[in-house]
Amino acid sequence: MSGDPARDYYCGIVAELRQTYVTTKFAVAGLQHFADQTAQHGGSTENPDPRIFIGASAPDAEGSPTHHLWVRRSELETAADPHGPTPVTLAQQWIVSTFHRWDDVHRPHLAGLCGVQLNNVTSDVFGDLRRFRHDIIHHKGVASADWSPKAVVLQWFQVGDVIGCNDGQFAELMTKLKVAVSG
Repeated sequence: MSGDPARDYYCGIVAELRQTYVTTKFAVAGLQHFADQTAQHGGSTENPDPRIFIGASAPDAEGSPTHHLWVRRSELETAADPHGPTPVTLAQQWIVSTFHRWDDVHRPHLAGLCGVQLNNVTSDVFGDLRRFRHDIIHHKGVASADWSPKAVVLQWFQVGDVIGCNDGQFAELMTKLKVAVSG
């Protein structure tokens, strides 16, 4: 603790960003591990692309739910690809939730700590995440001409790029993260 409540709160935001990003990394690593493990149990000649059931019990076990989650092995392999749909979706969810935590929780809290109006608490990094979030929600995760390419600090995307956040981009975000309080 620094003795400065706003500075201490900012350090908490930084810690939260790291923790939530690491969570997405563990989810991707877990999916890749699961895909590797299931690949070791090859399919049969009659069924080279078997269904893989996901749940707490076997699908035919007594008392088992009537609807199990399942994927084909080929779908799991595609989903587990480091550049496949699941890591991209997790990165997009991280961007959206990170921006909303800033806008709905952290920014108002900092304004209160500093005794200023909400509009006096700004961050170019979070402003850029807002642009990315807009394209994720309204343009199916693809950078549009009016939003993501106009980022101020995190100039990661051109029109047509799929929005995401890799480890290098996350490191850049953390290096450039600043919050300004005026007024």
